[in-house]
Amino acid sequence: ADLVKPGARAAPARRERANSAYGVLVDTSEDAEAGEAVNRWVYRGAIGAITYGAALLALGATLAAHTAGTTSQGLSLEVFEALVMTVSMAADARAATMVHRRLAPVARQVAGWWVLVLAASKTGVALTAFSGVVVFSTVADRNYENICFAEYMFRWSMLLTLPLQCLAGYALWKVQVRAETYLGSYARMGGWAPVLVAGSFCSGGGVWWGGYLDCVHEASVSAVAACFIVAALGQLAAGVAML
Repeated sequence: ADLVKPGARAAPARRERANSAYGVLVDTSEDAEAGEAVNRWVYRGAIGAITYGAALLALGATLAAHTAGTTSQGLSLEVFEALVMTVSMAADARAATMVHRRLAPVARQVAGWWVLVLAASKTGVALTAFSGVVVFSTVADRNYENICFAEYMFRWSMLLTLPLQCLAGYALWKVQVRAETYLGSYARMGGWAPVLVAGSFCSGGGVWWGGYLDCVHEASVSAVAACFIVAALGQLAAGVAML
């Protein structure tokens, strides 16, 4: 069955191209530009996810450099990287929220609340990234009175990243499974949907392992940095899958 409403065929070519990727999932008479809006917000969400992954990769590299003693700079770079992670993941959460608002009624029946669950989990990840800003700025300022609490909060944020990212991956998987009822194999986005889900799990797992090694085994910073790099690669893969 054709999932694109007949009225959409008479729309301008630009709108037809935008809606063709989603069909009836965004085609609604209440918002004639829904397809274009969804395209824009999905693209912005992808850029946010890629930026988060790049900043996490840079954070792992700079932490490894500090451990190896190859740099004499302070932690100002780590503070900036953690801030970039916070802002980019918050942008990703906002993009998911805006996509949900643009969905047609039939699409909301298909996706249920899972797009909003995705947005909420991304917001949680942004908050965990912000804890990195707190701990690195605390250490950089040599505020030793609050450093214990900052490190405690940072460790918990690393451990909480796993359930939050897994929740995001599960939400994406649920949307894909429910959409397959209407779109069939097109819901797999040419094979990129599993990459998107797996990348989310990998990102959360990598950060969690960094927190686990730091909290339980008191591993070196280089081991935590390696986990961050693995997590960053998973996040980059998830971001690329959204493009």
